[in-house]
Amino acid sequence: MKAGLAMIEDGLFVEGTNRWAVHLRRQVNLIDDIGSACPKLTNFWLHMGNTLDWMLTKRLRLLTHIEEKKPVDAPTEVCYIEAAAVAAVMVVVNAMFTKIQAKDMIILQQYDEIEQMVCRLYILVSAELLPDDLNLVSADDVRSLRWRLPAEALINFIEDQGSFVCYLLCNLSLGDKQKVLREIGEFILHIVDDICDV
Repeated sequence: MKAGLAMIEDGLFVEGTNRWAVHLRRQVNLIDDIGSACPKLTNFWLHMGNTLDWMLTKRLRLLTHIEEKKPVDAPTEVCYIEAAAVAAVMVVVNAMFTKIQAKDMIILQQYDEIEQMVCRLYILVSAELLPDDLNLVSADDVRSLRWRLPAEALINFIEDQGSFVCYLLCNLSLGDKQKVLREIGEFILHIVDDICDV
């Protein structure tokens, strides 16, 4: 998970999310207004999903805070797109890790859960096996040694994260949009490949 997250903006996504979480945890009035504090990020990478989910759920109030206080560590629009995509993947991954850590689960059951999680991720992002003829792969598709994410499927996955994310994605320049899509796609395929190798 750590290596996959480090692929997004060359690690700046994780650093920025951490700085933003630390900033939010220090805002006593904001915490009182929202009714909860931003979850703390730890070395346990699965906590990233909880933190991102909290930030996305509270984004309207956080955007007001950004507008009023103009904090240096505030996330960019690109960060919100990345956060929404990562959070959607983390929901699937976190659910699997929670299940396989049950005390009464045997190794074969854990293996089945991992396979099911990989299938859920394929369906979530519409991943496909890499065809034998690489001429069938578009230059805009994201690919690994085994899989590819067609560019259109990746756009649909990101747009499925809500109208807010769809709006932000549509307003990016073509170059920024391609960069975001590639980094999110590489993150997803890295997670899938790593879990398949278990």
